[in-house]
Amino acid sequence: MLAVVTALYGALTALLMIITALGVVKVRRKEQVGLGDGGNAQVTQAMRIHANLAEYAPISLLLLLFLELNQADSMLLHAFGIAFLIGRVLHIWGFSSKPGYSHGRYFGTVITLLNLIVMALANAFLILRTV
Repeated sequence: MLAVVTALYGALTALLMIITALGVVKVRRKEQVGLGDGGNAQVTQAMRIHANLAEYAPISLLLLLFLELNQADSMLLHAFGIAFLIGRVLHIWGFSSKPGYSHGRYFGTVITLLNLIVMALANAFLILRTV
């Protein structure tokens, strides 16, 4: 079975990862920090934006893949994939605006966490339904 929906959102997530990685490179060059954060708040902020995406992407894509492999409805899969991307883009936008609290960061985190909870429950439901 092909996992075309997960592949689509995996590819889009990879592009987002590249964008955030290039953001780190840009800030490192500007601030002349070659390793770590150099005690520079801007470098730390760029690194956390990238790392936060890297932390949530694997489990989100795995849960999406499990749903797809267990033949969840494709519209549901797309809803989860879109929600994940919207959550992460909002988080990136909010965190890029300012390092502390922002509406984008807050709503991006809420959307991401709710999406994870619902995908986890949907996976459990699909599995328990077949037992």
